[in-house]
Amino acid sequence: MIGSLHIKGIGRNIATAVVHICDEKDRYGLWNNRTEETLKMLRRAPIPAPTPSETYSRTNLELNQLKKELGTNLMILDCLMWYIRERVKIIGN
Repeated sequence: MIGSLHIKGIGRNIATAVVHICDEKDRYGLWNNRTEETLKMLRRAPIPAPTPSETYSRTNLELNQLKKELGTNLMILDCLMWYIRERVKIIGN
């Protein structure tokens, strides 16, 4: 679904990266395929919503909950997401 404010060539990866980098209060996580796949691996993926913005909101809530549980920030959490996705094999999935 493309809304009226859509900019061609700017998808969720770039859009969430911009808000992630520009927000000094560490409130907005990155939303990309890696994030989705890793949250599924961890059985922490939110239920998809009817719109991309609502799905990002749910995903961002989960990322912030993980940030809080791990006592870290969203930048480090994104690095952890990469590591888990690339290096960890979860048995029983």
